[in-house]
This record gives sequence, C-alpha cells and structure tokens, in this order.
Amino acid sequence: MVKIAPAGQTEIIEMLQKAESAKSAKNYRSAIQICEKILAKDLDCAEAYEELADNLISLRQPRKAEKALRRALLIAPNSGKAHYLLGVVKSGLKQWLFAAHSLEKANQFISNNAEILRHLGWSIFHSGSEAEGLAVLERARNLDPTNEAILTDLGLCYLELGDSQKSATVFQSILRYNPTNQKIRKYLATLKE
Repeated sequence: MVKIAPAGQTEIIEMLQKAESAKSAKNYRSAIQICEKILAKDLDCAEAYEELADNLISLRQPRKAEKALRRALLIAPNSGKAHYLLGVVKSGLKQWLFAAHSLEKANQFISNNAEILRHLGWSIFHSGSEAEGLAVLERARNLDPTNEAILTDLGLCYLELGDSQKSATVFQSILRYNPTNQKIRKYLATLKE
C-alpha cells in the first residue's frame, strides 16, 4: 500500500531539503530560519527540530541544540539522528557518560555507522573505560579506514594512554591519505621530541 503524503507534507519535505542545502553551504543561520518556518507550520516535526539542532551545534550553541533535541525525542523517541546529535552535544560539553548513553541509543537505531561509533568510542574512552573506547574507535576505523576524524581521535586516545608508537602509526596513516595535514604533522613532531 502506497502512503500518500498529506497536504502540506510535501512543502515541509522541500523546506527540510532547503535547510539541508543551506547547512551544506555553511549558511547555518539561513537553515535555522527555514527550520523555524517549518515549526511555525508544524510544531510536531521532529526532523525540523533535528535539523535546527544540527545547525545550532555548528554555531556552537549547545544548550539551544539540546533543547531542540529534547523536543525531537519527545515526538520521535526512536530517532537515531536525535540521539546521535544529543550525544555530540553532551560530548562537546564533556558530559561523557550522558554522551555515551545517547550515542549507544543512536547506535541501536543506526547500527554500524562509523561517525556514531567515532563519537561513542571517544565518549566511552573519556568516561574512564579506555579499553572499551579504543575498541569502539577501532571498529569505526574498520568501517571507514580513511576517515581523518576517526583516525585523529584514535591517535589522540593512544597518545593520552602514553602509547606513542600506536599513536604515531595512526597519525602516519592519515598522512598517507592527506600529506598536507599540518595538525597531524604537529602531533608527530611532538611525538619525536
């Protein structure tokens, strides 16, 4: 059976696509305005709250993003995206246990997603479970072996543990894909000192 979108739903979908395009162009304020227009039409549009939060995160407004995500989760408690974004917010606030909990929920709904696993591994590591955090980061690396963010987080975790050899190996793998990465070159220079 084909589901017919109710009147107005097509317009909201188009507006969400415009907000996504604005976000991709780093025009976060424009994307936020579009999301606010959607919410003026439909206060129960979880996707608009998620998109709003994603843009607020980009503008470094974590408290506002969290508020939008809590509303999204009231509407759609099984939203993997909302749980993921809430985990990102909490990780940015260094609320590691809460971040890990949200990211574990996101992983239940969107399994084997390298980006979710990256944030989950980082949060678990920083919550005090270093071995488990590293295992999750390694799993993220296996899913996306050239992802610089995953490799950087993994290398930094090894560095925090004092394993300079593993850290250097991970950082060098980044330079194979991106030889101009100055941040990684600085990390490697620090390891040689």
